[in-house]
This record gives sequence, C-alpha cells and structure tokens, in this order.
Amino acid sequence: MFASGSDGKEPEIKRDSWGRYRLPTPGDPKETVKSWTRVTTFAKALDDTTNLTKWMGRMIVKGLVDDDALIVQAQDTDISNADALNRIAEKAKDNAGANDAAANGTAVHTLTEKEDRGEKYRVPAKWKKHIEGYKRLKETSGLEFLPEFIERVVVVPELGVAGTFDRVCRVKEDMTAEVGGKVFKLKKGEHVVGDVKTNKRLDFAQLSIAVQLSTYSKAKAVWDLRNERWEPLPELNQQVGFIFHLPSDTGEAQLYAIDLERGWEAAQVCKAVRKMRGHKDLVQVITAPVNPFGDDESNWEEMIDNASSSRELSLIWKQANAIGEWTKELELRGKGRMKELYG
Repeated sequence: MFASGSDGKEPEIKRDSWGRYRLPTPGDPKETVKSWTRVTTFAKALDDTTNLTKWMGRMIVKGLVDDDALIVQAQDTDISNADALNRIAEKAKDNAGANDAAANGTAVHTLTEKEDRGEKYRVPAKWKKHIEGYKRLKETSGLEFLPEFIERVVVVPELGVAGTFDRVCRVKEDMTAEVGGKVFKLKKGEHVVGDVKTNKRLDFAQLSIAVQLSTYSKAKAVWDLRNERWEPLPELNQQVGFIFHLPSDTGEAQLYAIDLERGWEAAQVCKAVRKMRGHKDLVQVITAPVNPFGDDESNWEEMIDNASSSRELSLIWKQANAIGEWTKELELRGKGRMKELYG
C-alpha cells in the first residue's frame, strides 16, 4: 500500500487512476482493497459553482490578453484537443495570479501542521503574522490538538468515502458553542473535529465544509501507513466541530463553530444526488420506427388515403422512408391527399 521507506521517503497511500484512495474497509476480515470517493469531492455535490465558474472565466481572459504566445497557441489548437486547451487555460489562469492564493494557502497550512506537531521550523517573513495569530487563537480557543492525529486518513463506509482530516481536538475545559441559534455543550476531555482553513472567505464554502467535517466525525479508525492497518480513533463529538480560519491574504485568525448535525443531513442529500447522477438508463434510443397505424406496414397507399392530417402524412413518409419503401408514386399520392385535406 505504500513505498518501502528505505530511501527515506514517507510512505504513500496507493491511488487509482482517478486519484481515489485504495484502502480496505475497517473491520473487513478479508481486507479487500477498494477505491473510495474523496470526501472533498463528495462534499461538493451541493455546491453552487456559478460564481467560481465566472471567476475562472475572468482569470483566463486576463491571463491571455498579455501573453501573445499563449494566444497564438490557442488559435492554432483545434477545439477538439481538450488536453492542449486545458493546459493553455491553466497557464492563462496562472498568468492572472489565480493560483497564487492556493499556493499561499498551502504554505500557511503546512506551517500550522509543523507548529501543531511541535517541530522546529522557520517562518518566512510574509507569513509571520499568520502564524503568530494562529498561536494566539489556539491559546484562547479552549481546545488542544493531538499531534498523532494530524492529517490522518479515514474512511466512512456508510457513504463510501475516504479523506484526510486536519485535526482531532481535545476540549480543555467545559465549554459551549452556539451555531444558528443552537447551543452545544462540550465536556472537558471530549474529542471534536478541527480543521484549519486558509480560504479568503468561508461564506461560499460553509455547506461543503459542514458536510466534510460531519463526515469525518463519523469515522471510527485511522489508517496506519507504515504498518498497513487500521488503528482506533477517539470517539468524536458528532454535533459540533471547529474551524480555525487563517485567511492566506490577511492572516486574521478566527475560530468558528460548525453545526455537524445539519452537515450530516446535507451529507445524506449529497449521497442521494450522487446516486441519481449514477443512473445511466433514464433515456433510450428507439431503434425501430413506431407504426402509429397498425402492424400492416406494406399498405402505404391505404395509409395515405386514410390520413386525416399533415402530421399523419409526415409520419407515414418517415416510416416508409426509413425502411426504403417510399417511392415517387407514394410521393404523388401524398401530395394529392394533402390537397384533399387543405385545398
């Protein structure tokens, strides 16, 4: 399931061609390995991507206008060459700085992992404000992280998904958290799901985040990469989780509580939506012409004579023509019947 580690590299989970984790189901005595849908993919089933799509379009336009070489490439690429055009679009987005926020967010997130694992690390000047704010937020949050459960892989068989959650937090003292008028009470020592987010804003992503964290809260075990086995995960509170928001652009750290009960309700909708998307038998080609006039397909003259509308005449033509029996004589007979009907 992972690299040997003899070359000093960290072991890696195997993935299929779609990037899905290849893992056995916890508790399966046969340890049958299967592919699992990524939690992040699953959680986006209900997302409204209208604004994101428009934003991407704007970035591509801006990234093209000042890059003559890219414009020439686009002009010289056939519309059917999807791979080449995708690469051009990606380069245009990069030109416009569309990927800068993601790169900065990944860097900040990596620094928070090192901080929470207690590792020694250097903080570049541009992100010192972020990390200092993150440290203060942790101190005042009433929560502490368990280093052994940072960035660990879990599966939730009920939904057929797998993913890597950020943090398991332990409540340091009794506390309450209010979300949407609901008050959640947490006892000292309880474990809750935590997540560090570096998005500039959370308002557009809160639904998928709620689905994501509620799904993680249902996990019962984490994958031990080096020993290729499942190991127990502390029982997690399934009512409320916490987001440590550290925007990559400002570094203004803020703690958010998130309603996992409603997130789990949304997860069930995601499951239903994905199931419906899997249906491939909702439409079917009719391979043989349907005869609206009975089983006798050879008496075209009688059919034409008995037709009571131009629609019926059109159906007769389509049916006879489809099987190669339409003739000039039938054409004249049809035109004659049309005159009889409409003058």
